[in-house]
Amino acid sequence: MVVTPTALAKGLFGTIFGGVIGGAIGKITGKSAFEDTHTQQEVDAIITKGFAQIAEQKNRQGPTMIDKDTRWDRSEAGPGPRLTYFYSFPNYSSRDIAPSWLQANLKPDVKKSICANKEMQPSLRYGATYVYAYSGNDGMEIARFQINKNDCN
Repeated sequence: MVVTPTALAKGLFGTIFGGVIGGAIGKITGKSAFEDTHTQQEVDAIITKGFAQIAEQKNRQGPTMIDKDTRWDRSEAGPGPRLTYFYSFPNYSSRDIAPSWLQANLKPDVKKSICANKEMQPSLRYGATYVYAYSGNDGMEIARFQINKNDCN
């Protein structure tokens, strides 16, 4: 059985929670990396370090239910200026949710939220990538997508 938009829409859109974690990186990197002139390599290193700090800090809190259907499990920094958010659906196996449904219905809303987030814009503008990975309660990945500066133009 494939979960329909009606069944999951309310829960899935809570996953934009990733913007909250990612927004903090703007505070860390925004002041140190972008006020002066730096090479792209230096900026990447600053963003990467900031992402590692955010992931470590957030991961200490452990998995968090975002809503009744969606759990943030962990975040992972790297490689380079990339931050991956791992989410799962504790009430659904990977067979219950169509990957195409997540791509078509969730990605546009996450993209819109990330691109509009003023705290995330500096890191995006300077090369950061945010990755969102979703798994079922069987541990199998359902879908994964990324947002970078090209998605926000």
